Amino acid sequence: MRLAPLPCAVALLALIACDDGGGGTGPTTDDATVDTGLLTDAQVDAGAACEPVDEACNAADDDCDGEVDEDFPTLGQPCTVGEGPCAGSGRVVCSADGAEAVCDGQVRAPVAELCNGIDDDCDGRVDEGIDVARDPNNCGACGRACTYEHGGGRCVDGVCELAACEAGWGDADMLPFNGCECAVQGEEQCNGEDDDCDGEVDEGFGLGEPCVAGVGACAVGGAVICDAGAAACDAVAGEPGEERCNGLDDDCDGTADEGFDGDGDGFPGCGVDCQGPCPEGVDCAALCPIQDCADEDPAISPQAQDVCGDGIDQNCDGRDAPCGRSSSHMTELVIAPAAVVDPCRDFDGDGLEDNAFAALALLSNGLLAQAIQDGSLTLLPSVEGLPIGVADGRFDLSLLRGRPAGLGRIQITPDSFGPNGVPRMLFPNALMVAGQVTAGPGDFQLGLPVPGGLPGELRVSNAVITGSLTLDEDGLGIEMGTVTGVVSEAELARGLAALPPELAPLVMNLLDPDLDLDGDGTLDAYSACLTWRSVPVEVIEAP
Repeated sequence: MRLAPLPCAVALLALIACDDGGGGTGPTTDDATVDTGLLTDAQVDAGAACEPVDEACNAADDDCDGEVDEDFPTLGQPCTVGEGPCAGSGRVVCSADGAEAVCDGQVRAPVAELCNGIDDDCDGRVDEGIDVARDPNNCGACGRACTYEHGGGRCVDGVCELAACEAGWGDADMLPFNGCECAVQGEEQCNGEDDDCDGEVDEGFGLGEPCVAGVGACAVGGAVICDAGAAACDAVAGEPGEERCNGLDDDCDGTADEGFDGDGDGFPGCGVDCQGPCPEGVDCAALCPIQDCADEDPAISPQAQDVCGDGIDQNCDGRDAPCGRSSSHMTELVIAPAAVVDPCRDFDGDGLEDNAFAALALLSNGLLAQAIQDGSLTLLPSVEGLPIGVADGRFDLSLLRGRPAGLGRIQITPDSFGPNGVPRMLFPNALMVAGQVTAGPGDFQLGLPVPGGLPGELRVSNAVITGSLTLDEDGLGIEMGTVTGVVSEAELARGLAALPPELAPLVMNLLDPDLDLDGDGTLDAYSACLTWRSVPVEVIEAP
């Protein structure tokens, strides 16, 4: 399109010829005029005029300046739309409404982001949302999967680990690169093989540990070995001999000195002098504590009650018991906490010391100390039939109750004795060897104070008392004392019934039974373990 300059537009529209002032009809408009004027050839030929408007993107000269779509210089150039892999290629074209130039490329629809170094979801980010520190399919880097033969993998801090083996397979060599390489054959057998694929061979059979073949005099020591798939002792038991009265099981039948109990009281009368050197071929440590010193009299035995001052040694400790009682004051009584196991007993034979009452240590030990200090809990460990200054012998050990009587003295209370005058907590024929006492089994009444409640009395049955005892001119003292025993469920319920109702559930929730007394497979009793000490004290007999 050719446009004419604006000064001649009016003359052209009026059909006035451009001359030097003549009045006649001038020459008509030629192509040169059209090329420099406002009108196109067609418009001039048609007698039309150009009316300018804002330039649009429409392949027309809207503003009558002789140029088409000059405000859209990128028309026809290559272009892209979208980001990343979603971008589409095309060329710049006019929009349908002519308002702008747009790219005619097509955008690809985004997909879920994958771990592949590509912006799959076209959000301008690459591999976002992929946790290479924990993703087992992309562990440490994209595409690094934690896969193992016959096992599953997990990703920990960007490093693959073997998580678990499939059923029937195990990781015996503990090498991650080959996964679970061991086919489980079953439970471990004693056969030199790793049957259960746990990386250990013949574990649980105690191979190499000391063992004994045979009993009594036939016992021979050896070591545990495998034999036909089971553990066995490699020693060969000795040949049994004729039974003799010597504290030994000579005929290897599991019982020593059978046939030498003349009075039938259950104790052999071997006639060994236990006060002098031990004769050759005699086990004095086993025999002397149970030897009957008068095998013709069933009233005399190591477990008989010695009558003081009658000149007869009823309990076979080598002396007649002196009359009189020596007492001490228990200044410390502590429930052994869980961390303290040395003084406790193994009641169930599992090789571990038992003490269910350890759960009450934190609750009760401070209250026990306070009760001892204020005199509301006063126990008097006492001995009868023990001479001053001896370190070996048999005697009666009892625990009496008392109350402060002023001037550092303690009076024994009447409730210490039964109707027959015998101490309620009596452990007859306690044995002392080199100053170390063992008494029992018997019953021990435990006064158990709890917050806001009166001391609850609990009967501890099968109780055994131990300690290091001294009896001299200053009186009786016992150090490193222990009491171990059992409290039944019924006894615990009875003791808790005496407490305020809000306290009984508190104590019950702390305790868990740990012993099966009747062997029915149900735990129905509680083990107890306490430590104590006592010092000499002046006592006043019960009124």
